[in-house]
Amino acid sequence: MTLQDVDHTRFHALIQGIALGDKLLIRGLGALLKANMLLRFWEFAEAAGMQLFVALESSFRLALRALREQGVQNPSNVDAGNFIHQAFGVSTPAEGYFVEDYEKRIMTLHPESRFGTWAHAPLSADDVLELNENLKNLFGFLILGTVPSYHLAP
Repeated sequence: MTLQDVDHTRFHALIQGIALGDKLLIRGLGALLKANMLLRFWEFAEAAGMQLFVALESSFRLALRALREQGVQNPSNVDAGNFIHQAFGVSTPAEGYFVEDYEKRIMTLHPESRFGTWAHAPLSADDVLELNENLKNLFGFLILGTVPSYHLAP
């Protein structure tokens, strides 16, 4: 992506929309920023994935907060998944909130879990890159409440 590719109006709205007192948002954005710094060097891709999992958890909690603000009492991970699916124009119901990524998170952060024992993080480059891109779009939505049309599902 080049500077010419940036939607400057949306970028400025994002910067102005970041509530500096919102510790949960700042933690998620900070983890996303760290992940992108780490991804500059492929040797640190596993560490980037771990930062992305922190950002993912923050986004989940922010989605739950948004649902509670809409009047949903005790929203579930399925409610949060459907909230995101609806926002991004995904027509199929969600099984949960980023279910596959949560399973990868467990396998990455816990060397032994219900999924087995791992000598290394079972992450592929595609896992990390896709989650990174999804989280960038997701945080944009959580901050602004809108999704750019080029990120909506067909």
